[in-house]
Amino acid sequence: MVSNPFFVDDAKVDRMAEVRIKIQSDPYQEKVRYYSWHGYWREITTSTNPGSGLLGERLVRGFFPFKAEEIVETISKEFGDGGRIQLVFEGSDDEWQELNAICSEGPYASSFDAQRGECYLSNARDVLPEIIEVFKEIQPLVDDAISERRKVSDKIAKFTDVSSDIIPLCVLGNYSAGKSTFINALIGMEILPNGDEPVTARVFQIKRSKDRDRAIIQFSFGDRHYLLRFDLDGLMVNRDFAGDPFYDDLVSKTAQAGTSMAAQMNSALKTLNSYRQSEDGRRISDLISIEVPFSDTDPWPHDREFVIFDTPGSNSASNADHARVLREAMEGLSNGLPIFVAEYSSLDSTDNKKLYQEIEQIPAIDERFAMIVVNKADSADLPKGGFDDDEIGQIMHWSIPSTFTDKAFISSHRFSVWVRRTRANS
Repeated sequence: MVSNPFFVDDAKVDRMAEVRIKIQSDPYQEKVRYYSWHGYWREITTSTNPGSGLLGERLVRGFFPFKAEEIVETISKEFGDGGRIQLVFEGSDDEWQELNAICSEGPYASSFDAQRGECYLSNARDVLPEIIEVFKEIQPLVDDAISERRKVSDKIAKFTDVSSDIIPLCVLGNYSAGKSTFINALIGMEILPNGDEPVTARVFQIKRSKDRDRAIIQFSFGDRHYLLRFDLDGLMVNRDFAGDPFYDDLVSKTAQAGTSMAAQMNSALKTLNSYRQSEDGRRISDLISIEVPFSDTDPWPHDREFVIFDTPGSNSASNADHARVLREAMEGLSNGLPIFVAEYSSLDSTDNKKLYQEIEQIPAIDERFAMIVVNKADSADLPKGGFDDDEIGQIMHWSIPSTFTDKAFISSHRFSVWVRRTRANS
């Protein structure tokens, strides 16, 4: 940590608040430490504060912004006595912004004063570009020096993956929950088949096309690799495959869908999904790669590359081995964001425990950042004014939210709302 020129004046603060608590966060080690003021900063430990909720594993380790409000709530319960509490924070600027927002607005604004401490950390996103450039310069020397040391080599490979600009989004959930519809809305084009029956029998890997008027679908059938190219009018026939019965049949069915990129891609994917196995034992690959233009009206950042994975339903037998396929497809990626799509009426179902266990075993997926999107909320007769705190508490203790994450996004024609364990942000 380095010194902060806007550090807290201890003597001045003593006159402002009777209770002072310091939060010291290290996002790089994912550790949080707590101190209370007794004329000096004394660390809060099991010896000094036995039974303190701040010392639970959840509030000591992990990603600070996700637990900042729970930390403030715990401090309020344990140290609040009707007066104001002075919070001193040492950590990164992004973490400080989250904490300051919690203490300056909403239910805690009247009982907390938050200030930056004399030490702080630079945000990872601010220093990472420079670190990557330095790493690229020295990597040839490092590779030569550690070629025989597998453990070091693996760690360097991991850093290369983590520092990549590729952001994987892994969409999971039961069939008919609306995963494909959700992805179609994300990219702004109806390319993925959707319906009440299982429509995704394979893992779809979707990337943003470099050209606004071009798209491709890649897959294998038996030992032959196929590449379907599309322009704005639809499928561009590839003469290299002319005379191939499988390809000719696919082209014929695709052409019946109309003359547009989206309609013909949708038809081609529906045909591939429905195909099982030829008489001679050939089958379509479990992974289908797609490149398609993303919506230019939605705020997709153009300095990042996104890869979306659409998976078979967790309660579908159409591809029982999809976890293996997904793991192989995400090889070389990291920090994957799992997005679980569910219907409001099924949030308390327990048939996704196995799916969560599978997710935990995929190195490229970071379950800490799991998100739940509640689909088809219009049919759930939700309250017009949104949820109160008791209703939010009940929702977040249902089976799926309590297993996967502490936050969910619920959308209907009446309202859209983020719900978390302790508050909702509309």
